Parts: sequence; C-alpha cells; structure tokens
Amino acid sequence: MLSVSLTINPAATVNWSGGPGPAIPITGQCFDGDFNGDGISDVACYTGGSGSWNVALSVGSGWQIPSPFWNGGPGPALPVTDQCVKGDFNGDGKTDLACYTGNTGSWNIALSTGNGWDSEFWNNGPLLTKEWSVVPVPGQCFAADFNGDGKTDLACSDGVDGVWSVAFSTGTGWNTESWTGGPVVELPATGQCVTGDFNGDGKADLACYTGNTGSWNVALSTGSGWQPEFWNNGPLLTDEWNVVPIPGQCFAADFNGDGMTDLACSDGVDSVWSVALSTGTGWNTESWTSGPVVELPMTNQCLNGDMNGDKKSDLVCWSGEGGGWAVALSTGTGWQASIWNGGPIPTDEWSVVPVGGQCFVADFNGDDMSDLACYLGNGSSGPNAGVWSVGLSTGRGW
Repeated sequence: MLSVSLTINPAATVNWSGGPGPAIPITGQCFDGDFNGDGISDVACYTGGSGSWNVALSVGSGWQIPSPFWNGGPGPALPVTDQCVKGDFNGDGKTDLACYTGNTGSWNIALSTGNGWDSEFWNNGPLLTKEWSVVPVPGQCFAADFNGDGKTDLACSDGVDGVWSVAFSTGTGWNTESWTGGPVVELPATGQCVTGDFNGDGKADLACYTGNTGSWNVALSTGSGWQPEFWNNGPLLTDEWNVVPIPGQCFAADFNGDGMTDLACSDGVDSVWSVALSTGTGWNTESWTSGPVVELPMTNQCLNGDMNGDKKSDLVCWSGEGGGWAVALSTGTGWQASIWNGGPIPTDEWSVVPVGGQCFVADFNGDDMSDLACYLGNGSSGPNAGVWSVGLSTGRGW
C-alpha cells in the first residue's frame, strides 16, 4: 500500500476555456510543446482541415488563441502521431513538427515562427522500412539531439540489423548517415527501446532491452556513430517486451538530478519500483518502495515530470478517484509519496482511455514545475468543447 499524506489545494486547478476541441484520445490530434519560445508549454491540435492547426498558446492563466489558425502546416492523416514527431529542428527554442510524407526520404517540416508555420520539405531524410500506416513513424524513429548541437535529429531502425539511419538536422535540411553497430530490435522499436542521455554528454543515446534478465543494449552516441555496450544488472522486467512494451513498464528520465537518464520500472503488482540509476558506464539498480501501485502497462495511469522543480523526475499516477493523483516525488534515493487531491478529473476511466490520451504533463505557467492539463470534452461540440482542466503544481499539491 502507498504510504501517503494528503495534500489538498483545489484552488490551483482551474478550467481554461476557449482552447482546442480535439477528440479523445487527444494524442490523436494534438502535441504539447513550447511553440512560441516563451518558456511555457502550449498545445497544437490538427483540425483535419488541410494544413490548419489550432494552436493554444498558454499565458500561464489561460489560453491565447491566435486568429486565424496556423495554416500552411502539415496535413497528416489521423492520428497525427502515426506520421509526425515534435522537436526543435532548427534550434531556435520553439517546438516544430516533422511529418513523413510517404515519399522516400521526404519530410514535411513545419518550423514554428512563434505565430505560424514556416513549412518546408526536407528531402534525403531517413529511408523508412515500413509505411507509416503499417508501423507509425515513432515506432521506427526516435526524435532527439544525437550530436549535441541543440537541434532535434532522427534515428530510424530498419528492424533487421544493427544499421540505423541517422538524419542530422542542419536547421534547413537533413544530413543523413548510416550508423552501424546499433541495437538490433524488431519494429516497432519502441517495443524494446527508450532514448535519453545515459552518459550525460549532451548527446541522445538509446537503451534497448535484450530480453535477457537485467541486460540492456546501450548505444551511446559519439556524435558520429554508436558506441555499443551491454549494461547488466539493470531493471528486472516482469513482462516480456513483446507482451508489454518497455515504455509500458519503465520510464526513462533523470530521477536523481545528475544529468544522466535513468530507468524506473514497475512490476505492476506492488509499490516497489526497480530504479536503475545510470553511472554513465552502467546501472546502479535499487528498489524504491512506497511508489504508486499501478497495473501494466503503467502508462495507462501514470505520467512523469518534475512536479516540484528540484531537477529530479517524479511520477504522477491517476488514482481512479475524483481529483486524486498519486504523486511520487523523487528524493534521488527513493520516493516521497502522497496523494494530491483537487486535481484534474479525466473524462474517461484510464482503463478505457489511458491518462496520456486525456492529459498532458508539462510546465504550463513557466514556474519550472510540471503541471497537468486534461481535456474535458470529446470533440469540437458539446458543453465542454474547448475546456481544459489545468492542475498547476505548487510542488506540494495542485
């Protein structure tokens, strides 16, 4: 059972009206990100009209809806996450979109100007093995900064051998290379792999579960290729990756604030989480007790973010009870667990629509603490159309 103390602060949860009115799951139409570079997270939702996006810029106390919508952007099929990934592809501090066109190596890049899209086609990008309608783009490619230059790149697997197509963004196009010696994983790659900076050098790496107890194939990026290693004594997974994908059992984030990505994995049964702290050359795995008790895949109920602004990643899990969220704050050596009441109440139960399909966790008021924004409606019509319940974190509650 959770060892908890109650923290009630319902005044910090407010309804922001006039926002986008997507269908649920919101991840079928929307991305969160800082689309105008002001340090506060926003939401951009595809309206389904050719290249038209409803962008809701957060002002910290509500939505600012630009008029007209941001037109001239990508026009992907729904769900947008089948074809598109987000990132800062030109390094200007504003979130952009990259959508695969279905033509070999061609990507529709929508660079945010802060008040609209600068839409370009970047050719000579990664050559995808599977069509996006068969294996979604995020199941073949990871979007991250693999050479540490501040611009988001793409690393795509063919699902057969250890050759990865790595497309470096120049800010105006792709510089694509073939990196050998990478992890050999089946598609979708997200079944076995997560990305993060596992040695703290500012370049994104990959960590892929090998299927052997506690052994992970960690591909450290040198900026020009993979440095493959096997890190043993990692988290002991309860279910095989092809039954419950790795992101459904583990979160990859910096749980001790040392600048290196770690893993926190749940067994889906009790409150004990296997936390593998990266040393840069291997795992230092510990059992952290008093964490949230959630079923697998845990992503149905849980999200991660820095809920108290101490630079260590935390967990926030829907309890299934009105407005109550199980929040596990990381101390760097264990969980400090409590129930935060008065938070957003998802419209659908997590077992029907995962929490991640209803809520975004991000910093919506610029205080360096992660908040929750949950959509209350189910489409562009009805009494809750455009209404988002936003739980602003105080570090101790909502």
